Amino acid sequence: MSNIQGMFTTVLNMSITASYVAGGVILVRMLLRKAPKIFSYALWAVVLFRLIFPFSFTTAFSFLGLLNVNSQNKAGVLEYVPPDIGSMPAPALQSDIGSLDSTVNSSLPQTAPIASVNPLQMWMDVFSLIWLAGIIVLLSYSVLSYIKIKRQLLTATLVKDNIYESDQIGTAFVCGFIHPKIYVPVSVRDADLSYILEHERTHIQRRDYLIKPLAFLALILHWFNPLMWLSFAFMSRDMEMSCDESVLQKMNQDAKGGYSNSLLSLSVKRNGLFAANPLAFGESHVKARIKNVLNYKKPVFWVVIASTIVLIGAGIALLSNPSDNEPDLSFLNPNSMLSWIGEHEQIKIESSDYGNTFVAGRELGKWLDIAENDWKRKNVSSPYELSPSITIHVKDETINEIRFFESEPTLAMIVYQDKFRYYIIPEEDYVSMKEIAGSGYPQIRSIIFTEHENGNDAASVTITDSKAIMRMAVLMQSGEKYNPSLFFDSTQNDIPPVPDYIRIKMSGDETYHSYFLYTEDEKNYYIDRPYDHINKIDFTTVQEIITIFTDAGNTPQHQTGFDVASNLAIIMSSPKTSSNPQDYINAHKNEYENFMKYGGEDTLQYMLTQFEAGNAEGLRGQIMMQLCKELLGKQNNVSDKSLSPQEWYDALSIRQEIMLPNYKYDGENPIEKLVYATEIEKNSDSKRGGFMVVAPKLFGSYEEKDLLKVFVTTYSARYKLFGNALSEEGGSIIPAAITYRKDDSGKYILEKYEQARDGSEFGPSIRNFCTMPTSGKEIPGLADNIFKHDYEDIRSLLYDNLFKHLKNNDITEATLTNSQGVIKFSMSNPQYKP
Repeated sequence: MSNIQGMFTTVLNMSITASYVAGGVILVRMLLRKAPKIFSYALWAVVLFRLIFPFSFTTAFSFLGLLNVNSQNKAGVLEYVPPDIGSMPAPALQSDIGSLDSTVNSSLPQTAPIASVNPLQMWMDVFSLIWLAGIIVLLSYSVLSYIKIKRQLLTATLVKDNIYESDQIGTAFVCGFIHPKIYVPVSVRDADLSYILEHERTHIQRRDYLIKPLAFLALILHWFNPLMWLSFAFMSRDMEMSCDESVLQKMNQDAKGGYSNSLLSLSVKRNGLFAANPLAFGESHVKARIKNVLNYKKPVFWVVIASTIVLIGAGIALLSNPSDNEPDLSFLNPNSMLSWIGEHEQIKIESSDYGNTFVAGRELGKWLDIAENDWKRKNVSSPYELSPSITIHVKDETINEIRFFESEPTLAMIVYQDKFRYYIIPEEDYVSMKEIAGSGYPQIRSIIFTEHENGNDAASVTITDSKAIMRMAVLMQSGEKYNPSLFFDSTQNDIPPVPDYIRIKMSGDETYHSYFLYTEDEKNYYIDRPYDHINKIDFTTVQEIITIFTDAGNTPQHQTGFDVASNLAIIMSSPKTSSNPQDYINAHKNEYENFMKYGGEDTLQYMLTQFEAGNAEGLRGQIMMQLCKELLGKQNNVSDKSLSPQEWYDALSIRQEIMLPNYKYDGENPIEKLVYATEIEKNSDSKRGGFMVVAPKLFGSYEEKDLLKVFVTTYSARYKLFGNALSEEGGSIIPAAITYRKDDSGKYILEKYEQARDGSEFGPSIRNFCTMPTSGKEIPGLADNIFKHDYEDIRSLLYDNLFKHLKNNDITEATLTNSQGVIKFSMSNPQYKP
């Protein structure tokens, strides 16, 4: 069934594309209504191609690109309906027809992995079977009709060459595929015969007897699309009219009357059976054809030239897919931009009014996700000479920025490496971005929680963990301005009107914030001191703040168990109408992420004891199983995704980490030996565990007096080995300049280690350190060589070094996979060996 559904999905995507193209052809036909019909007929070849082939080439002039069609362009294949739509958490059609998409998508059932049958999958199977049944019915009808015609023609009499006459037919047509024959009625008048024969010979010369059956077979494949039936009718009409014009072009002007009389006489005598059968050539569209014949004039030269140009241009535009000028994951792509921002815990915003402030990537991503729907791309050949007033820096290996301009508040610029793209934005988006920059925090170093009971200090906890600090900074921005009473003055409101509250102090570089968090009349508030207004916040936010507070206070084991149960209860609370665990997780992402941020080993052990006790059934078990898998990572030895939660636990045998030392260079090159040792030392972290492997690319070493300066780009990666499963815990590719000083014994001692900086400072920082070690003179061309480096050699070298390191430590079996389970490296499989 999956194969049939796959074919149906492919045909459905082809049919959507063909519908767009057919609409384009109909529009172009209107432009060519005064041109010879052969041009209109030729245009339908593009629709036929789209109906038969799922792929095409790409150009910047694609008609689909002009329409801004919302589809995924994968290897030249346009996808509106994903192949796995039956198993998507939120299945959706992307045809770019707003009313159609909203209607269809709202009616699509959500997937339900726990249920025995996925409803959408079931419907896709049903639609696939209906589609297949329709093909069988239409194909059977066509074959049977053709066989019936052939039987009636068995008594036809040969006139000459390939011309036959029969008393069983009422119209002339061409029949046959390999050796086509012309059949005419016995009663046809001699005056009409020459026109008829010339018309049918033209069909044979142009191979119409093959083209029309092929077009009908494509129509059978797409029988569910009414626009394709209309297109087939238009194509048949253009075929016949272009054939008529071809015949008239060979005759003089006086022939138009006789030719139209022949069409009229045949229309009177035509037989319904032949008209219905698409594989035999009976006459059709007689009224329109007679009108076209009587109005026909031989085309002038310039009309033919202009029509040819229109045909070629329209053919390329309709035949090609829109080009994708940047990689799918390019930062210039708004969807990818949002994904990149959401993956970062902390985003730096540089503004002329507030300096450098920091906001949470997820919160900023939410705002941009809403805002960018109103952004319109602006084509600009070269960057404007404008100074940004607000710049969002996304930390990565390359320059990734979003720039806003006070002088042009309706303009935004996205920068990715050395590429750029401008967007026209609503002015209120610039105002909102300015507010976000102002509400962000300068770098906070610590947070002190102090709990007050009856006005006295009861407990105090200091937090220095960067993730917890960043999360708190975001939570303290989520309040809604609220003034409960107009007569409260600032002095009264500096301290909460209740005896029990929590005081939160945030301090760091040149910054200090103080808050009072309290509950009154079953509602939650906080005051930002000094008083300006009171902020109202929801219960979920308060609960998360308290969770950060209690986790920082080293909550006892029994409290950890309570917190797990409480968070699980919140996740399982809604949506009650769904049986899909992912829906519950999506509805409570904060609680789910708390497990990853603050859970740790105690939380994992608590949930495993729940499995041991048999308290892991239904939805609770599904969510706990997913949490355990994420917390275990590569320590999870069970790969079978079809198992129930209890079956998964019964099969679980937690892989233990095999402790390995960091990589050690065993070559003879003295400079490489220095670089390897330095990079291992700089990138290793004993607190995080695992072992470090590095792969440096040396761009040159320069010595002046007693200083040696080496320029290098290093790929460093930290791994952990659990049984035979490798886990890549982190990695980076960073250019650097390493300076060593030679001591009296001739040994080189590390003097200075300079790395490329992030964001907009990436390029300038490299140029700044590409200098001689003593004189400071610029080294010509060195920075450009570092910029041009594509990293492929050090990616390969990293796996070489990883292989050697594992082998030197007697590891014969180790496999590294990505998050989708695709193998990236394997000790035993030659395909993945370095």
